[in-house]
Amino acid sequence: MQRIARFFMARSQALSCAILDRTATAASRARFLLVRLLLLPVLAFLPARLAFSAARWRGRRRFRRIGPEVKDRMRRDLRLVFGPLEEARIDALLEESVEIISCDELDLFFYPRFGRGGFSRIVQVEGLEHLDAALEEGRGAILFSAHFGGAQGFLGVLAARGYRLFGIVRSFARDSWVQRINFGWRAWFLERVQNGPILFAGQGSLREALRCLREGRVGWIIIDAPPGRTRRVVKVEFLGQPCHLSYGLIELAEAADAPVLPFFVYYTAPHLRRAVIGAPIEFSRDPDPQVARRHNLRRCLEWVEEAISLAPSHWMMWGHFESLWSSDTDVVEAPTPQDLRR
Repeated sequence: MQRIARFFMARSQALSCAILDRTATAASRARFLLVRLLLLPVLAFLPARLAFSAARWRGRRRFRRIGPEVKDRMRRDLRLVFGPLEEARIDALLEESVEIISCDELDLFFYPRFGRGGFSRIVQVEGLEHLDAALEEGRGAILFSAHFGGAQGFLGVLAARGYRLFGIVRSFARDSWVQRINFGWRAWFLERVQNGPILFAGQGSLREALRCLREGRVGWIIIDAPPGRTRRVVKVEFLGQPCHLSYGLIELAEAADAPVLPFFVYYTAPHLRRAVIGAPIEFSRDPDPQVARRHNLRRCLEWVEEAISLAPSHWMMWGHFESLWSSDTDVVEAPTPQDLRR
C-alpha cells in the first residue's frame, strides 16, 4: 500500500503543476503531463539499464528542442570556463548534461517502486570511511556538493545503510506558485527517500540544523545555488568568474563545530553511478570570522571546480551560470584563490 500511495503522490504533483501554470501553452502542458503522468512512471517499472537509457534518449531529444537563445547561453558558459572549444565538442557535453538532468528526474519515480533501499542497485558509494570517522567525533557531519550528477539515489543509499539524514535547501517562498509546488513536492519526496527532514534556509533552519547535528545526523547542502534573498552572501571567485554565493554551509559548520565533507556523483554507465565522499576539509581558524568564512567557502568551491573539470557534462547549471553573478543582497568581497595560497 505504501508503494501505491507514493506512486499516486508522484502523479498528483505533475497534475497540480500543469493546472496552476497559467503561462504554459496547451502543447507544453500536454507534454508535461504526458511525461510525468505516463512516461516516467512507466520507465520506472522497466529494468534500470533500459529505463535510464530511455531517459537519456529523452534528454537528447530535449536538447534538440532547446531554443537557439538558450543554447547560445549554455555554450557561452562552457567557453567562459573551459576556453575556446569546438562547437561539436561543446554540444556533445551540453547534450549529455541534459541527459543527466532527465535521469535525475527519473530517480524520484524509482523510489515509489523500490523504496530507498533499491537505489543501492544503481549507486556505489566510496569514502564511507571518511564519513564514519567524522561521525565518531559526536558532532554530526555536513556533506556538501553542487548541482552535479544528481544526489537523490546517493541519499537513498545512505538512508538504507542507517545514516540519519537531513538537508538544507533555499527557500522558495518568493517563487511562483508553480515553482513552489514543484520544489515543495520534490522536498516532500526527498524527505521520504532520505528518511529525514528537509529544512528551508531562513525559516529557523539554523536552530533546527544544529539540533539535528547534536543528534548525530548527517546534513547535506548544495553550495552552487543562486543566492536568492538570503543575506548570507559573499562575492568569491568560482570557475574563473566573480560570483555571489551563500556561506550558510560555513556558518552552520562553525556554529556546530561539525566536520564538512564533499561528495560528488559520477555516472559510470547509463544507469550506474559512483558516489565519492571526500575527507573532511581543513578549515581556516582566522580570528576574524568574516575572513575565515570567505576562505573556507573558497576551499569548498575548489572541490566543486575539480569535479566539474573532471566531468563537465555532469554539472546541471550550464545556461544558468549568470544567475550566480548578480545579487540584490549586500555582499562582501572575498579573497581570490591567490590570496588563499599566501
